[in-house]
Amino acid sequence: MRRAARRAAALGAPEQAERSFRTAIELATDGDERRALTRDAAEMAVQSRRYEAALALVDPVVAELEAAGRPRDAARLAGLTGRALRFLGHGREAIERMTAALAALDPTAVDPDVAGIAIELARALSFAGRLEEADRWLDVTLVTAQALADDELVCQALTVKAIRCMFADRGIEAGVLFDGAIAIADARGTRTWALWARLNSGDMFLRTDAPEADERLQAAVADARRLGQRGGESAVVAYLATLRLLQGRWEEVERLGGDLLARRDGEAVEEIHSRLALLCCLRGQPAEQHLAALAPWERHEDLQSRLVYATTRASVELASGRPEAALAHAGATVRDAIGGLGVSHDITRQAWPDALDAAVALRRADDIAALVELLAERPAGHVPPFLRAQLHRGRGLLAAAGGDDATARTELAAAVEGFAALGYPYWLARARAELAERGPADPAALLSEAIAAFAALGAAPALARARQAEADLPRSAAGGV
Repeated sequence: MRRAARRAAALGAPEQAERSFRTAIELATDGDERRALTRDAAEMAVQSRRYEAALALVDPVVAELEAAGRPRDAARLAGLTGRALRFLGHGREAIERMTAALAALDPTAVDPDVAGIAIELARALSFAGRLEEADRWLDVTLVTAQALADDELVCQALTVKAIRCMFADRGIEAGVLFDGAIAIADARGTRTWALWARLNSGDMFLRTDAPEADERLQAAVADARRLGQRGGESAVVAYLATLRLLQGRWEEVERLGGDLLARRDGEAVEEIHSRLALLCCLRGQPAEQHLAALAPWERHEDLQSRLVYATTRASVELASGRPEAALAHAGATVRDAIGGLGVSHDITRQAWPDALDAAVALRRADDIAALVELLAERPAGHVPPFLRAQLHRGRGLLAAAGGDDATARTELAAAVEGFAALGYPYWLARARAELAERGPADPAALLSEAIAAFAALGAAPALARARQAEADLPRSAAGGV
């Protein structure tokens, strides 16, 4: 049964592997063998996103070992329980358990269990926004993994360190670390960590608007499906959906998200609902069902998950005609995301334009200026091309609010140029429509291009606004006599 479980795991069938491990547990007579099989079964449950089931398997083993006077052996399971707790939204408990486990063991020992717990703790601290604390445990893992010649641990540590660099807007360094992790994983056949390195490097390329994002993310989707990594598949499909939204391939977003939700048979896949909610907002369709599916993340202890909920709610509020609420959610989210996850993070990239649009709708020049300053004060190397184009938009709309149409036209023209270079049709059309309203030489042509783009995308709210702006043009500007 153990061999059958390992075959199933290697073939990307973690649910079948878990069942076989559970059968092996029933057959085992030696206590330590039974506990090892239980740990293996719990690992498969985590891969299947069955985190409660993983804890139900491991927690009795921990209690049994502690009752038997073997606290150090119990501590060795903290990396697995910590991972399950973090995914369930109990980040503080995960950090506390793993910290206590490392104190019970020797953090300086050349011990694979110590390194495994340390890397999970570093990951939990990073996603909690506690980057400096994460650094200590990343170093412990890297030192120990290399001493053990453990390629899988090295790949894990390089990948987590790269994510930590992404959160600090150290993109070049992150790219080098990801490439190193992928090279080692491919050479040594550690397929699971090759997947996670590709997945997260695809996210890095997405954040920085690099053309490599598409190929890297599609490769990661294929890897996740081959390996049966349900969590990995959900994450990379969400990243790919974000890219397709920007590229204007909205039908593909609907297909990607719908297919995955259908295959998950009611399983909560919050990251997919967040993308489908944004698609509904852009199309002018009800998004409340997707926001409701995200509700467990509203008070999630993981900073990234909590902010995904907040920025999705801001988008829904804005699309529903409630700019006051949208500005409250998006404005706070932008600041928290920049501080804990980085300027280039997808949450910043979604929340900042929403906050800007809400402030413009409310005619709050001070809020527009504060948002512009928030990006303008960042080092140039930290602000990716998409947000640089958005910054031009913000400056243009701020100038327009102050009656400076000449500056508004200059800045909005720069935004048009930026979005055109990126090939992001929705935002290009938005910038063209906004420029047309500031009285350039040929506003009718700009509005005509914007209307055509919005119609092709199915962006009903933006299309209605652009058509109204076209109707409001003086007859001479609209081509009349």
